[in-house]
Amino acid sequence: MRVIDHYVDKAPLRDTPENPRDWVMRRELRQSVRECLTHLSTEEREILLLKYTEELTYAQIADLLGLTVKAVEHRLLKARTSLRRQLQHHE
Repeated sequence: MRVIDHYVDKAPLRDTPENPRDWVMRRELRQSVRECLTHLSTEEREILLLKYTEELTYAQIADLLGLTVKAVEHRLLKARTSLRRQLQHHE
């Protein structure tokens, strides 16, 4: 899925691994996240990408999607739970 690939690849690695093993582990994790994102609903995928790749605040996401901040909090919680579940089954 091109959109997911773009956003997952765009997400910065906050700290650069110092050894090749760590680099490989991070790369595998990114691939797992990319694959698991495809199994989420469009709504879940969208809100996760806005939060973690666009780095928008809850208020910005709420304005963009026409939601309340409370609704954004709830949807992000649900989306993170779904992604976590997908990653557990992916292992």
